[in-house]
Amino acid sequence: MTATLTDTTVQERNKQIALDCAAAWNRWDVDGVIAHWSPDIRHFSEDREVDTEQMIAAMRGGLAAFPDLHLDVKSAVSEGDRVILRISVTATHLGDFFGKAPTGKKVRWFMLEELRFDDAGRIIEHYDVFNYLPMLKELGFVDQSVLGADRPGARCEEGRNRHRGSGPPPLRAGRQTSMPFRNVANDWSPGCSARSASMSAR
Repeated sequence: MTATLTDTTVQERNKQIALDCAAAWNRWDVDGVIAHWSPDIRHFSEDREVDTEQMIAAMRGGLAAFPDLHLDVKSAVSEGDRVILRISVTATHLGDFFGKAPTGKKVRWFMLEELRFDDAGRIIEHYDVFNYLPMLKELGFVDQSVLGADRPGARCEEGRNRHRGSGPPPLRAGRQTSMPFRNVANDWSPGCSARSASMSAR
């Protein structure tokens, strides 16, 4: 007699696998993340498809720049064949990062990971969305005044400025065309890549 998994059991299994991916990241074990991938896994960063080899290179590159990175999973939701993780990442800038020499600075960023599983519990699709702004500001890629969200009441003040037509504070001179959000996962990505944990930056 073959035992069949209930929907609840499958969802709990998938959630545990997703958490195992995050745990592998926290051991700095990229291969431990890749072990959960289906051979035909598909990766998407903010809905743009990323080649698997490119994703792996990005993951290893991310660890080279931030070798002590730590994923703190704030919540995990499993429904159907998908799991969504809300994650805060902390790390130290200890390696070259897009031409920027190590600064030793402590940084943080935030991410959402959506993983889709097959019946065997292998990750077949991975979607991620990142907020790198805190890290980019700390490393000087973006001016500290951008968005101004780090100080109390900043969002309200920003809204009033827009209403008056002044708009949000401008980016520092020379940075307008170097915002990294568009190219991040294509360059490196540590988190829970569809069957992994992916992250990227700029």
